[in-house]
Amino acid sequence: MTDHLNNFQGIMNQLSSMGIKFDEEVQALLLLGSLPDSWKILKMSLSNFAPDSVTSMDLAKSSVLNEEMRRKSQVSYLLLPSIHRTHLIDDDNNLTTVDRSIFNLSENRRYEWKNILNGSHVGAWCVGSSHGWIILLDQNGILLLLNPSSSTTINLPPLPLSFLHPVTYSYFAEYLRKIFIVKEILMFCSFSSSYTLAIIYGSDCKIAYCNSTTWVEISHDKQSYFHIVFSNNYLFALTQDGFIEVWDVCGQIPERLLVLHV
Repeated sequence: MTDHLNNFQGIMNQLSSMGIKFDEEVQALLLLGSLPDSWKILKMSLSNFAPDSVTSMDLAKSSVLNEEMRRKSQVSYLLLPSIHRTHLIDDDNNLTTVDRSIFNLSENRRYEWKNILNGSHVGAWCVGSSHGWIILLDQNGILLLLNPSSSTTINLPPLPLSFLHPVTYSYFAEYLRKIFIVKEILMFCSFSSSYTLAIIYGSDCKIAYCNSTTWVEISHDKQSYFHIVFSNNYLFALTQDGFIEVWDVCGQIPERLLVLHV
């Protein structure tokens, strides 16, 4: 779909060079009209629910990119358990353990865990997956992103000590890291063309996201959260007392824009 957007923009540029220009809303409608029938629901949603009934080009492009990410992320990986095989010798204690693996549904391919990590990050704990990336906590409690197809890893900044209070980082890494992250999603902000990771963490179920080299907590007051979803440059957070908060996290400072009662 990125190629489709680039080709569409190329056509618009050619027409503009010929003196044929369209305003933002017309360009957005032309872009939506060029999408295949499988994108019908997105086109209807934008037409019916666009702010002030006006679909801008930025909104159309960001919605298309977010929808493409959502489709790619749907049930893309299965984490398969370790397999124990017994040798031919009649000995119950003579077992061979085959490391757990990851099955990519879209590729119909299984990736061995040990081959994906190339021998590094031994003991890393998988906390989830999002948009084709697997989110891990290593033995030191550091979050990292792993792409199984390319074996690419991205190390994220350490969690602030304030997130772990009152325990120390070493205590967190040894005893709490397997239960600390409740929910995680990758977010794509079209305005900055950047990705970031958002998490629900801790016993109080707060929300934070990684902004370049730091972590930012966005939880409001003493609110606890049950679920988070990212769509069209906004973070939607379901609180544990039944409200939906809408956050703008693509700017320099996160801002809560709206609170809806479910």
